[in-house]
Amino acid sequence: MKARILSLMTIALVAGLAGPAKAIPVTFDTAGVFSQSGTNIYNVGGVTITFTGASNSVDVPPASAVTYGTFNTTGTTAPTSEDLTGTFTLTIAQTGPTPDTLTFVGDLGGSLRMDNSQGFVQFRVPLTQTAAGGVSYAIVAADQGVAGRSVFSPPTVNFGQSTIAGQVTTAVIPEPSTLVLAGLGVPALFLVSRHRKKGNGTA
Repeated sequence: MKARILSLMTIALVAGLAGPAKAIPVTFDTAGVFSQSGTNIYNVGGVTITFTGASNSVDVPPASAVTYGTFNTTGTTAPTSEDLTGTFTLTIAQTGPTPDTLTFVGDLGGSLRMDNSQGFVQFRVPLTQTAAGGVSYAIVAADQGVAGRSVFSPPTVNFGQSTIAGQVTTAVIPEPSTLVLAGLGVPALFLVSRHRKKGNGTA
């Protein structure tokens, strides 16, 4: 009878450890600055690129797809392609669960005009960084088949809007009930092992 009870305790322990992880609310804001102007606005020929940051609130785990912000290109001229130069710095200000700040730097490249764009920001590695509280932020944009690349839309395509695709994850944190089961399970497993040894006639 005791062996049966102990076996059931062991099964309950395993089931508890395999239970769902506790979701953590993660909140953060983003902002971006072009080195050319020292602001969120980049002017090239007759086209202007403006970055608008985002405010996000997600529950993780599981991993959550997010948008780190939007590039909006506008203009009335630039009949010829204009080369893009300089850098773009994306800042992520985490407010919860623990305040922290991360930055991703990207290099501008390619060219842009009113009706066509080969312009992009290519973020430098690492493309994943971890903030306080074990929250990881990744840039998953991969335009033109290149990891970390976000291509600007010209003013005449998609209303001139393009985004920086990202993903937020965190380390798995077990539910409190799982921790309790783990605490009970260690002595339970010990007793099961001891009982089996006695049943086999070992000391």
